[in-house]
Amino acid sequence: MNKLFLALAVAASLGASAQQISQTQGYNYTVFDAYSKLPMNGKAMAATQAKMVESLPGFHTTTDKLTGMVRDIYGKAMQVPGKDIDEKSNYVINNILGKFGVEAAEWQKTNNVMAEHASYNHYEQYITAHKVAFSQMSLRFTPDGKLQRIVLKHYGNPQPGTMPVISNAAAYNTKAMQESITGFAVNEKNIDADWEWFPIPATNTYELHPAWHFSVSGHDDKTNLPVELTGYIDAITGELLYRMNDVKEEVNLVVKSNVYKNGFSVPATLEPLANLEITIGTAAAANTDDTGFIKNTTLNPSQSATVKLKGKWSTVRNVTSGGTNPSFTTTITANGTTYTFPITAPSSDADVNAYYHVNRMHDYMRTQYPLSTGFTGLDNSLTTIVEVASSTGCNANYSGNAINFLAENSSCNSFAKIADIVYHEYGHGINGKFYSFIKGSGGMTNGGLNEGYADVWAMSVTHDPVLGKGAYKSGGNIRTYGPTGTAKVYPMNRTSEVHANGEIIAGSWWDVGANIGSPDSMAALFARSLYDIPDGPEGTEGDVFHEALISAIENDDDDANLNNGTPHFNAIVAAFAKHGIYLFSDATLTHNEVNHQVAENQEINVEAEIKVTDPAYFNTIKLVYHNTTNVPWDTLTMTNAGAGSNGATKFTAKIPGQTSGSVVEYYFVTYDINSNGGYSFPTGYNPGFGQADITLPYQFAIGLFRKDGTYFESAPAGWTIGSVAGDAATSGQWIIDVPVPSYWKPNSTLSFMEQTDKDHTGNGGKCLITGNAASATLSDGTADIDGGKTTVLSAVYDISSYKAPVIEYYRWYSNEWGPRDSNPRTDAWLVQIRDGSVPFWQTIENTYQSDVAWRRKLIKVKDYLPTSTQFQIRFIAADNTQTLLTNNGQNTVEAGLDDFSIYDTWSTSVAQTSGASSIKVFPNPADDMINIRLSNAINGILSMVDMTGRQLMQQNVNSDIKAYAFNTVN
Repeated sequence: MNKLFLALAVAASLGASAQQISQTQGYNYTVFDAYSKLPMNGKAMAATQAKMVESLPGFHTTTDKLTGMVRDIYGKAMQVPGKDIDEKSNYVINNILGKFGVEAAEWQKTNNVMAEHASYNHYEQYITAHKVAFSQMSLRFTPDGKLQRIVLKHYGNPQPGTMPVISNAAAYNTKAMQESITGFAVNEKNIDADWEWFPIPATNTYELHPAWHFSVSGHDDKTNLPVELTGYIDAITGELLYRMNDVKEEVNLVVKSNVYKNGFSVPATLEPLANLEITIGTAAAANTDDTGFIKNTTLNPSQSATVKLKGKWSTVRNVTSGGTNPSFTTTITANGTTYTFPITAPSSDADVNAYYHVNRMHDYMRTQYPLSTGFTGLDNSLTTIVEVASSTGCNANYSGNAINFLAENSSCNSFAKIADIVYHEYGHGINGKFYSFIKGSGGMTNGGLNEGYADVWAMSVTHDPVLGKGAYKSGGNIRTYGPTGTAKVYPMNRTSEVHANGEIIAGSWWDVGANIGSPDSMAALFARSLYDIPDGPEGTEGDVFHEALISAIENDDDDANLNNGTPHFNAIVAAFAKHGIYLFSDATLTHNEVNHQVAENQEINVEAEIKVTDPAYFNTIKLVYHNTTNVPWDTLTMTNAGAGSNGATKFTAKIPGQTSGSVVEYYFVTYDINSNGGYSFPTGYNPGFGQADITLPYQFAIGLFRKDGTYFESAPAGWTIGSVAGDAATSGQWIIDVPVPSYWKPNSTLSFMEQTDKDHTGNGGKCLITGNAASATLSDGTADIDGGKTTVLSAVYDISSYKAPVIEYYRWYSNEWGPRDSNPRTDAWLVQIRDGSVPFWQTIENTYQSDVAWRRKLIKVKDYLPTSTQFQIRFIAADNTQTLLTNNGQNTVEAGLDDFSIYDTWSTSVAQTSGASSIKVFPNPADDMINIRLSNAINGILSMVDMTGRQLMQQNVNSDIKAYAFNTVN
C-alpha cells in the first residue's frame, strides 16, 4: 500500500515431546484455550481494587481479567468474628465477599481440612441448584484462627431464563459426543443425570451455559493404553466445550532383587523388596518390612514359601504372561536365608523395578503426608501393569486405579525400569488423590499443572533435574530442568500440549530448590502448597501458575504476614519469575510505536500504559533501548504519569537524541516491589532467549529517506512470488491481493484473527499474503499454508550509491492459533539476505514466535553485507510435514508482508539541507484529506504533529515531487 503515514496496531502419560507427543493431546479440548488472548477488563479491575482497599486493608488482591472480580486475596492475616472457622467463614462470605456480588446461599461447603500449618474451608457454587463447573471458594486460616487467604473462582450469573435446549438423551447423539468416542474401543460411556453451568470465556465476561457432563472409558486403538475421557457438551448448542483424558501409574527370610535404583544408566543393584506378600507353609500371608525381612516363629525344617510380586502398595501384572501376578515358590532350609526374586518368566526385570519404585514412591509420599494428616487415598495395592503391547511404544500412564508401562521396543527401553518415570506416574496419583482429599471430591483439573507437579514429585525423590535417563536407546532424556535445561517460560512456551505446559511450573519449583540450596526444603514447601489446591480449567495456566506462586510464598511465611516478606521470598519469586510467573500476575501494555525521527540529536518521547491484575506488587516499568551500531543496551526508569485509559496507568520516558542514520531498538520490562523483573513487551519479546523463541523489539530510525522499494499494489519488477524453486506448499502460497481475513473461533462467542483483514496502512490496498479464502466466513484452515514452504524472492537491488542502506518491511505472522491439535509454534518465519552476486544466504529472522500484528523490521544492510554493492532478500513461511508430531505437524500458519523500503541517510544533516521550500496546506479546516503543495521539490520528511508536539503522521519527500496528501480518516 502507498504509505502516507506509519502506524502499528498495537490426562497424564509421560512421553518425550522430541520423541513422541503423548496420545492425550489428540483427546484434549477446551474453550479456555482463548482465555489468555482476551483483553483485560481494566475499569472493572480498578474498581475492585479500590473497593478491596476499603474492605481488607493490608491485603493484596488479584482480580479476574475478564470480570474484574476478586480471584485471590492474601496478605497480613487478620482476625474476623466467629468462634470457629465455620463461623469465621460465614462472616467473610456475607460481610466481605458479599460486597462483590457473592451470594452466600449459592455456595455449598465441600470439605473442611485441619492441617498443622493451616485450616481450610472449601466451597462450590450452585445456581438454581445446579453446580457451576470449575467454581471454587477456599478460605485459609492460620492455626490461631486468623484469615490468611481467600481464593475465589466466581464466573458471574447466567442470563435470566437460560435453560437446556438439548436433553440428556439427545446429548448422546450430538456430533461432539460422537467425536469424543472415536479412535478407541469404548467400554463404557455415560452422561450425568443432572446438568451443570459451564462458564464460557467471552470479552469482559463469562457466558454461563447449561452443559451435560460426560465420561467415556476404553482403550486406545494404537497404544492399547486406557482412555478415561471426561468433558462437557453445551446443552444449548450441542458443541463440545471441554474434554480431557484423565489417564495421566519366627521364620526369617530376606527378599531382594536386582533393580535400577538410581536410573537405568547405572548398573542394577540388589535391593530389598519391601511390603511383599509371602505365604510360609500354612500360615496366613504376611508382608516383608522395609529391609525385605519377614519372620515366622513356627519354623519347620525345609518349609515352603510362596513369594508373589504383590504387596501393600503394588500388585504387578505382566501382560506377556497373560496378565498374571508373577509368583515363585522356594524352600527355606535355614533362618537367615536371602531369596533373590527372579527376573525370568513369568517375571522380568521390568516387573521387579516397577514394584520396587512404586513402593519407594509411596513411602516417600508418607514422609510428606504422614498418617496423622488423615490422607489415606493411596494406601492400597496399586495395580501395576507391565509389558503392555503397543504399536507406538515409549510411554507410561496412570489411569486412576492402575499404572501402565508399555513394553520395550526398538527405540526405547521399558519405562518400568526408569525410576523417575515410575515416580512421575505415581505423582499423578498423589496429585489427584490428595486434591480429592482436600476438596472433598474431584481431583486436579489442569493438565499442565498435573504433569508439572508429577515431575516435581519425581525430582523430590531423585534430587535430579534430568528425567528419563536411559529411556531411549539412541540416548537423550525425556525432560531436563536446571542449569543444563532450557527454561520454559509463560506465556511464550504455553501450548496445547500438557507436558510442555508442565515444564513451566516444574522448572519453577526445581529452581526454588536451587535458589534455596536444598531440594528437600523445596519438596517440603511444595507438598504443603498442595493444601491450597491451586487449579483451574485447561487454558488458564497463567492464573493457575500464579496461584501456585502465592501458595509457595504463603507456605514459606513464618509470621502470617506476607507484607513483610518470607524467609525465602526472593529465592521463590526469582525462581518463578525465571519461568514467566510474576507476583503481579497478568499484565498488558498499550503503546504506539515510536515513528522514524526527522532530526538527529533530539530527545525522543516514549509513552506506554500498563494494566496488571495484582497491582499491589507492581512497582514500575523500565524502558530498555540501544543504538544498533554496537551500542550496549541502556535502561530508563519511566515516570508514572497518572491514570491512563480503561483503568491503566500511564508512564513516560525520553530516549536521548541519536545521530542521523541510527536504528534504535527498544522494549519495556515491568518490575515488582522487590525490583524483580517481570513481563517484557512487545509480548513475546525477551532478549534473554534465543532468536527462535522471540518476536521483534520495537524499532525506529533517525534521519533516513526512502530511495527505493515497493508497496505491493502490483507485482514489483524482478520479484518472484510463491513459485520459487524448492517450494512445496500445496495451499496458502504467497500472492498479492487485498487480504481476506481468517479467524480462529474457539467457541460460538469468540473470534480471533489469524490472517489480517487489511494491508499495513489499513487503507484497503493490497499486500503480500499467504493465500486468500473466498470469504472471511470460511474455516480458518481454508487457505492457510499446507504441505511445505512458500517463498518470496526479491529483485537484486543495487546499493552502490548508498552511504548506509537500511531495509524496512512490515510483517504479519500467525502459527499458534487454531484447534488444540494444530501443533502451535512448530514452524518458523524465516528471512534471509545475500550479496546479489553470491549464493550464500545469511539469516535475519528465524523465529517460531507468533506475532499477529503488522510489525516493523529494520535491517542495516552493512551489518550483514559490509562490502556489497547489491543485495537480494527472501521471505519464507511454511507448514512443514513433521511425522513425529500429531497430524504430521500440520498447523494453521498465515503470513503477510507489506511496504518494503530501502532507506539511506542524507548526504548532509537535515539542519544543513539547502533549498528551503514554502508549504501550502489545504483545505483549512480539513475534512478527510489534507493536501500539501511545496513551492520547490526537495529531499526531506513532512511530519504532522498535534498541539502537544505528538507526531501524528510522517511522509518522506524527494526532489521529484511537489504535491503530497495525508489521509486523515484512518
